[in-house]
Amino acid sequence: MIDDRQVGGDHYTSKAVQPWEAMQAWMGREAFAGYLRGNCIKYLARYRDKDGLRDLQKCQHYLDKLIQLESDTSKMADNILDFQAGRDAAIDCLTRDLRRSKDWLEGYDQANMARKVADASTT
Repeated sequence: MIDDRQVGGDHYTSKAVQPWEAMQAWMGREAFAGYLRGNCIKYLARYRDKDGLRDLQKCQHYLDKLIQLESDTSKMADNILDFQAGRDAAIDCLTRDLRRSKDWLEGYDQANMARKVADASTT
């Protein structure tokens, strides 16, 4: 899992709360995604001049986290769409049931009125 590994030491994985988990909670999704993209750019830009392969691995680590974030966001959007579709279907059913109830009451009223007219004409 992305949060269980660290490239270049264990100075973050030994913490009870991963710093990027705290950042994600405090910054919000868009700002955190920007942080991840920025680190990808940083490690790509410097890999030839500083830590070579290790910087590419760090870039990949941030990219994996960004992919996870975007995937989770996509799943959440799908869940919201599913909820809205279910809500719309429930509203349609209630509307249909309301129409049926109204039709039934109108039919009942008409039948009741016809019975009263019939009763009045026999008396």
